[in-house]
Amino acid sequence: MVAWVRWSLLAASAVAALLGGCYGPPPALRADDPPQLVAIQDAFSSAVRRARAADDASWRSGWHGNMMVNVVGGPNRGLCWQWQQMVYEGVVETVGRLGWDATGVALDAGTANEHHAVLVWDPKRVERSNLLTTPRPRPVWVLDGWRRGEPDLWPLDAWIDSTVPFPARIELEKLWVRSRPGPVSPLVDAPGPAAGPSAGGFTPR
Repeated sequence: MVAWVRWSLLAASAVAALLGGCYGPPPALRADDPPQLVAIQDAFSSAVRRARAADDASWRSGWHGNMMVNVVGGPNRGLCWQWQQMVYEGVVETVGRLGWDATGVALDAGTANEHHAVLVWDPKRVERSNLLTTPRPRPVWVLDGWRRGEPDLWPLDAWIDSTVPFPARIELEKLWVRSRPGPVSPLVDAPGPAAGPSAGGFTPR
């Protein structure tokens, strides 16, 4: 019985991976990208390392992570919103110290293709209200640990274009540090659901 369950999980994971597509790494940072991204990437990498070393949780990624959480449960973590929250909490202090901002982003919320990640940007270059309407190329970056279980930092436009299937809708979300009772800095939106929409949705392009 145990062996059958294990094989069933492996088969389901393989099918989910095929259906969800295989994601490659993001493009490397360019010489003309903002230097603050190096520090943000370092904080992101540290957050992923801490998650992997945690004694009370087993982090998975991609559709395999979804399956392990939804089917097996227990200490497994790996839903995209769980990655989103963990990454946000791991980088928000660094982002604020650099004078940047951070918030959540959702693709196709409420559908089978729903996906969540973290956005970072320099508010001196683009206002939060214009993040999704600014013409391409947008000076906005995505921190997405769910796809590969790695600290992948994507330009927003490349992240959208690499999504399979191509998203029909993108929207911002409110995030906050769960260990604190309310807003902890100007970066953090008012308390609310970890994936509550806060700025309406837009078609990606």
